Amino acid sequence: MVELKKQIEQISGFKILNTYTKDVNFIKKKIIQSYKKTLKNNNIKSVKIENYHHLKIDDRLHAKIWTRKARSVDKNLTNYIKKSRLFKYLEKEFGKLEFSQKVIKNKPDIFWRIVRPKKKNDVGSIHADEWFWKANKWKMPTKNHSCLKVWFLLSNNLKKGLSIIPNSHKKRDWVYKKIYKDKIFKPVFDKKKNSYKLNSLITPKGKILIFNYRLLHAGLINTSNITRVSLEFTLYYK
Repeated sequence: MVELKKQIEQISGFKILNTYTKDVNFIKKKIIQSYKKTLKNNNIKSVKIENYHHLKIDDRLHAKIWTRKARSVDKNLTNYIKKSRLFKYLEKEFGKLEFSQKVIKNKPDIFWRIVRPKKKNDVGSIHADEWFWKANKWKMPTKNHSCLKVWFLLSNNLKKGLSIIPNSHKKRDWVYKKIYKDKIFKPVFDKKKNSYKLNSLITPKGKILIFNYRLLHAGLINTSNITRVSLEFTLYYK
């Protein structure tokens, strides 16, 4: 069996692993608590998170409510993830891991996302996470550190949420520009000047996606009839 680190760095750039039901359910429980609190703070009635789209909140208010700060996790959940069996397994494969802290000052880059059905603007376009670092001139803790991305679905009865371009982390001349939006610079992939093929991944709840920070990926438009929930975080390793 190919070592996970080698798979991520030198081969396909990604790996889908089994995770632990207890951990996933606890994480989702804490996210639902945060979701309900945000709705209450905005004087919006609470509905089941998978039925969020039934509230028929317009796109402007949706963006105003669900800022990155509103979708970041608290210290208790951060500590839970750090003590989880998944985290310990990743440390066994990659060595000591630390959460990156670049998007919100002094907070780990751990965010959850809700994606409404048929809403194109709710998903990220094609990009490599490394591009954000370059666009915003973010620095690694030391020169010998790299980044690793972890993403997984929290919704029941859904199988897809992300697409990737396999082996794209090996190519260094992708064409993109940057724009300033939501208080940071964001990369914009040039679909006309790049040759590519996206592959949709099967990642139902209970599976977890690990991928290289240079791997190109994009969110899938939610074609189901429920709001999709996912979690992602970034880790440093030597």
